[in-house]
Amino acid sequence: MAVSDMRAHIERAIGALPSPASIDDMHTQLDGVLTSACEQFFPRGSGRAQQLANSYPTLAALDAALQVGFKQLWQLRRSMQQHAANSRGTSNAMVWARYCFTAWAQQAKYHTMSKLFHKRSRRRKQARWNDIADKVSAADERGDSHAKHAALKQLQPWAIFAVHDETAPARHLTANVSPTDAELHNALARTGPHWVCPLLRALPQYAYSAKHSSLDALPRVNSHFWRVQEQVQGTRLSIYQRKAGVANPQCYGGITLSVDLKGAFNEVPRNLLYQCLEQLGVDEDTMILVRQLHWEATYWLRNASGGVGVVTSNGIKQGCRVAPTLWNCYTVTLLQTLCQQLGNEHLRQCLTLFADDLISTKEYRSWEEALVSIHCLKVVLTTLEQMGTVINFDKTAVLLSANGTLARKLRRHLTVKVKGKLCVVLRVSDREVCIPLVASHVYLGTVISYKQAADKTVRHRMQVAGHKWQKLKRALRCRHMLTRGKRTQIWSAGVRSSMLYGLASVQFGANSRQALRSKVARQLRHIAHLPAHVTGINNQELHAMMRALDPVTIVRETLEARLKHLEVVEQETPDDVVCCPSTLEYARALLEFHKQHESQEHNTARIVIAEPTVGFEHACPECGLYFASASAVKQHCTLAHDITAAPMEMTHAEIDAPSAVTVASTAATEDASHRRFLAQSCALCGQWATNARLSAQDVLFRAVPSSTVAPRTQGLPKLAMTLADRMRAEEMEIFGNTSQGLLFGPKQEVLTEEFSTGGGKRRRQQEQGGGKSKGKGKGGLRTGESSLREAVESLTRVVMAHEDSLNHSKLDRGMVFYMGTGEDSIVRKLFAITQKAKEVRQQGSASQAPLKILLLKSMLAAIDERMTVLDKNPDALDKATKAQLLTEQGWTFKRWDHQAKQLVVDDTKVPINAQDMRKILQEIFELIHEDTILKFASHRGLKEDHVDDKTAVFLMEISVRGEKADRLFFLFARLAHSSVWHTLGSQMRRATLRRSGLAQRVARDIFGWS
Repeated sequence: MAVSDMRAHIERAIGALPSPASIDDMHTQLDGVLTSACEQFFPRGSGRAQQLANSYPTLAALDAALQVGFKQLWQLRRSMQQHAANSRGTSNAMVWARYCFTAWAQQAKYHTMSKLFHKRSRRRKQARWNDIADKVSAADERGDSHAKHAALKQLQPWAIFAVHDETAPARHLTANVSPTDAELHNALARTGPHWVCPLLRALPQYAYSAKHSSLDALPRVNSHFWRVQEQVQGTRLSIYQRKAGVANPQCYGGITLSVDLKGAFNEVPRNLLYQCLEQLGVDEDTMILVRQLHWEATYWLRNASGGVGVVTSNGIKQGCRVAPTLWNCYTVTLLQTLCQQLGNEHLRQCLTLFADDLISTKEYRSWEEALVSIHCLKVVLTTLEQMGTVINFDKTAVLLSANGTLARKLRRHLTVKVKGKLCVVLRVSDREVCIPLVASHVYLGTVISYKQAADKTVRHRMQVAGHKWQKLKRALRCRHMLTRGKRTQIWSAGVRSSMLYGLASVQFGANSRQALRSKVARQLRHIAHLPAHVTGINNQELHAMMRALDPVTIVRETLEARLKHLEVVEQETPDDVVCCPSTLEYARALLEFHKQHESQEHNTARIVIAEPTVGFEHACPECGLYFASASAVKQHCTLAHDITAAPMEMTHAEIDAPSAVTVASTAATEDASHRRFLAQSCALCGQWATNARLSAQDVLFRAVPSSTVAPRTQGLPKLAMTLADRMRAEEMEIFGNTSQGLLFGPKQEVLTEEFSTGGGKRRRQQEQGGGKSKGKGKGGLRTGESSLREAVESLTRVVMAHEDSLNHSKLDRGMVFYMGTGEDSIVRKLFAITQKAKEVRQQGSASQAPLKILLLKSMLAAIDERMTVLDKNPDALDKATKAQLLTEQGWTFKRWDHQAKQLVVDDTKVPINAQDMRKILQEIFELIHEDTILKFASHRGLKEDHVDDKTAVFLMEISVRGEKADRLFFLFARLAHSSVWHTLGSQMRRATLRRSGLAQRVARDIFGWS
């Protein structure tokens, strides 16, 4: 082994060292031996040496010339000041003239050198910007993102902030250690991937590997959302299938969990990390080196007042060269543990890990598969906590696509509102955690969602590229320092690459394509200083001039190259997780999707052809070219031939009759006085009108000759209206909303009995509501009765809408208690408390608490007493166990079985053990007070004659304000359908949208609703 040989070499070299003269001399000798040994056994690579050589651009020639010019300029300025000081005390004319001539020469030389200095400074700045542009282009060509972003950062404007004390510039973490430790870091960083990468080939960890990247993780994750979308579209029934009686599936869709780890690298337990290294078969020498690097590692925190050192005992520092290798070893053990619990198929298909970003996806096609998917999420979270990581549940997100008849039931089973946000409740490590349920989530720079994820990703990338553009805008628009080609290279490396990142893994449609192209065109016009309204250059000419490819074409070519790479990897290493069958299927479907859109765009781009073909059948009447539509022909005639299509004329039933538009246009062009139509007084008779249109119409009909007006016998509408008729029409237009008589016009008498509303009845029969009509049924209702019925129906609809609105609001705050009146019931005790409270109130002394609080707390106290009886009385415990109220796990949950028509144990919910149940009841008891409980009372009122009823219904409403109220509602919702309420002979559930009995009876009597 190289490490053993190096150790032996170091021992021999140390034995041959001379006796040191001091401690410093001894340290110097040891450092020299260790450094030479590291360089001998672990030589530096040529790439690293070249990177160090080119890390700091010097521009030596321009800097030296600028420095010399700056010194000469200041020396000349100093000599001018001395000359001016010496010339003030002289009185000789010859000496004064000589001084003046010398001052003039020095001033001229100073201005010449000043111009030369500014010119050199400008050339130096221009050379520096060009050097940075070359670095950006070189880094972009070789794919070195770190060097590219470092070079782009030099082009950004400086941030304005206050600097109090900066003793040393920021350096890499390994630069803060001794040279020996730095060489050990480099040695481990070079040798570590050789024994980690073979293990990562079959595991879905895509970070810190030479053959894997985020471009491999994104298609894998997006393929899940594509499969769910295809499943939903293929399963959704059409209207014809529904009419044919095809049943809709009960439950199908997908669920996604994105885990956010809090301080992932810093929270790694080192003892567990060393165990992972031992399980992976790392040799003993490497283990010793890793332990030595972490042993008593001290991090120094410095500020203006001083610094302090912190000795760490946990975690691996992110930024260290060895940290990626050690993190990969840790995640290999994590993924292997998940593989043992969930299976290899689930690991290869559902889990994706990129550095510390873990995402779990799962599709389901039935209710049972949905429950299995939820169980898998619980296993993933529990395993992460068992491995020592800390999960930030506030930033962890769940995405859910639930469809089918049981979709609503699944959402209710999973979700609960916490502080106004919908969260998914999962049991992790014997406790319940709430994870936010979101519609979309940002993952590795892209947006994942079950609805419109591609469009959201495009908008997100355009927003990120906009921020990049604002940072580089000064350099991209500077024509004095960089040429157009250099600016375009910087834009493509810094802005366009950020805009197109991740777009090769999503299916974005025509609108997103157009938005992407428009964004690119606007930025290119800013770079080239070629606005479209001034130059008239279209986008195609602009791309050709700037030598910039179409962004959609770049995305498609990237996808093609990626697909070819995956196919090659599949042939060479079939077990590689990158070439998963689902990922390859999605990549091929994605490429086909892009090709179809490009073919459609190609057909649309062919605006004009010379010969008619399929799709181009509309010919231009002027030049004979064929277009795809009639609107394209009109646009072509307007632009090319300056021909505007005449508006269509209105025609009448009679061909020979003139149209109203023709009459109006003829009358409008007869005389120049018709220009005063907009005035509010008639141009002929001078009468004022409230609307300018009335005066215009009056002039029109007075000015039109009678010969041009068609006679009534031709079937035309009456054009010539009297001024009184027009004034009446104006009055109806103004006051019609306030006076219904004006709106509907004067009442007209019915000429015949056949057109009356009575269905052929005489007036007396209509007034009396009697009589029989032949073939017309039993006759209609009276006018008064009909109006009354319409009013009652309208009022009933308002009442039903109000009832539904109240029920919707009670979903977030309401609970319903069904209490029996048997021996075990507490209704009689509650009635006694009510009577006692009334007596106290009648005596004039106020009670300690409101009646609702007394009733609720007495009910909870009764539950605690009966739980104590179960703990002390074995017979009572046996009875409760036989009734399936208690099991070994704890208090069960009950649900109503419609087939058996009885309450059965709900196996989908985890029982609550006795200790947790007592804690929950105690916390509920403490949270109950006037601010949190709005209502707790019997639905019908707690009276003596209601005590003997079969069931008593109590309604409870919890406040929606404050953290205590939210916590109280969460606890009550957790105990919904719990068997602990059966100890009182009652049941408790959350409020539903079901209408009350009175509202149902009113709806049944009025509308006949069931």
